[in-house]
Amino acid sequence: MKFENINEDCASVLISFLWPNYTREEFLTDIEYYISWHRIPDIFINCAIHDIRLDVRVPSPYRKNTPFRPRRTLRISPWSIWSPAMKRFMYWLSKDKVRKLKTYKRCVMRWVSDVLENRKVEYYVFLHHKILKYLTPEFFRGQQNTLFQEEVLQQIASCPL
Repeated sequence: MKFENINEDCASVLISFLWPNYTREEFLTDIEYYISWHRIPDIFINCAIHDIRLDVRVPSPYRKNTPFRPRRTLRISPWSIWSPAMKRFMYWLSKDKVRKLKTYKRCVMRWVSDVLENRKVEYYVFLHHKILKYLTPEFFRGQQNTLFQEEVLQQIASCPL
């Protein structure tokens, strides 16, 4: 039985028991919103986010396999959603090797900044289609952080858009 098939009154009572003044429509909208974020690798998303109602940090519902939280109870800003891992990962790109993708490293870093400064999945989708899906270990300079790079590349490959 799906949640959409439950009587609207019963669903409202169940939801309001957990979160007062929270409607079924808000719940379904939030579920769709979080599902769209689950296409992004977990390494790029912060582990915790601030819950205003409880005044504590709670597991981020933007990551896969974490508990649901209504958006209205969270303090949401771009810096609370995105982890700094994406910027660190892209920092190690080689300028010369990025040219093989017919772009410049500075353009890539601008796209990363756009992602990190916004709360919309569309910016990440653009970055993914432009550059992330084409990256391999050969695009990085030096031998530093190879385990980190391998982990990020593996997570990008496991989260196709």
